Amino acid sequence: MDRTARFPAGDWKFDDSAGLAATAMLAVLGTIAGCSGSDAERGYAAPKYLCGVPVAPDLLSPFLPAGKTVKVRESRPVPSSEMFRVDVDGTRAVMAELHWWEEGVDVSTVVTANPETEKAARSVDDNFFYTATGAVKLAQGCKKSDHVRHLLYTAGPSQAG
Repeated sequence: MDRTARFPAGDWKFDDSAGLAATAMLAVLGTIAGCSGSDAERGYAAPKYLCGVPVAPDLLSPFLPAGKTVKVRESRPVPSSEMFRVDVDGTRAVMAELHWWEEGVDVSTVVTANPETEKAARSVDDNFFYTATGAVKLAQGCKKSDHVRHLLYTAGPSQAG
């Protein structure tokens, strides 16, 4: 069964097996080396949205350091890409990207086109590739009305800061 949800960044369509695109973003974030602070050391709340996609703050919190202020920066350099960066006290804490690619494009093209990944990416499976410098993951089941016949990939560097 498909579900369509309305978010600040537009309508997203999810199948029951997919969950949210944020799940894939957090899988990429799992490759990021970062220092997490305890909730008691944070003077800010974790963001609830990244690139217009809802994110459970308790899933994002482990990647955020102690600090007083948080700022989410988002950009859309081209229509098929969205980027976000979370700064804590003015220092980058988390960064990731969403990229829409046409169906049928080989995943190796997606991996090598990402500047954060080296050419010799290792694969956990056909949907998740990583290197010492970054990672790329297919967000299965995610559709967006302005990206018909496209697949969503998330990407990010393996080091913050």
